[in-house]
Amino acid sequence: MASTTKEIVWLRWLLADMRVFFSHPTPMYCDNQSSIQIAHNSVFHERTKHIEIDCHLTRHHLQHGTITLPFVPSPLQISLPMRIPSLVFVF
Repeated sequence: MASTTKEIVWLRWLLADMRVFFSHPTPMYCDNQSSIQIAHNSVFHERTKHIEIDCHLTRHHLQHGTITLPFVPSPLQISLPMRIPSLVFVF
């Protein structure tokens, strides 16, 4: 989530430099409810200790209104799974 947050912030900065401004936060769709709760919750538990630094970046932009984290169930995601086409070569 942190790398996607960085990409969103960079793209928003780039578009603002070209005088394209956004009045609404950018939705970053996520299918992991635990990740969304960790980003919203400021209390870290022992199990989330190793992801604390990455989560601070996402939480910062979530609180400042740069991004939102709507939940999307996995079957409803728009992204297409990577498929290797089966090619048959005839010699």
